[in-house]
Amino acid sequence: MVTHSPSSVTFLPFSIFPSSFSPLSHLRYSRTTREVLSQGGGPLYLYKNSLYKMLLKVYPEFEWQPWKFKKRSASLLEDEEVVKKAMKEVEVEMGVKEPSDWYRVSLGAIRDPDLARLFKGAKLSELLKVAYPKIEWDERRLQ
Repeated sequence: MVTHSPSSVTFLPFSIFPSSFSPLSHLRYSRTTREVLSQGGGPLYLYKNSLYKMLLKVYPEFEWQPWKFKKRSASLLEDEEVVKKAMKEVEVEMGVKEPSDWYRVSLGAIRDPDLARLFKGAKLSELLKVAYPKIEWDERRLQ
């Protein structure tokens, strides 16, 4: 019987992704967990059936953006690293250069549909506390 551990799984069966797959291609986010499992992605169970966590381990050199996956966990915002990465993306999109710039930002103004979907229903003040814990935010001034 062959067993796998997360540290020993350093490949993905080629059938999971098209032969032209590269972590840099737009196809990287288009697969669902169900598709991966049905195409030979058995080691996915080692990552709690999280395609994001598996790809993060298999392709650590790539800067994954978990909010871009077709299907994603509802608990994504509970992961501090994900919140920090996503907030960095918002900084770029909204032109945030310094902490005081956040007072002119509204989550409703985010144009990136994947980020907008990630932050739907979230409070900017809570996200900022996670992303920048050393800063004391004036919640009354946040939009």
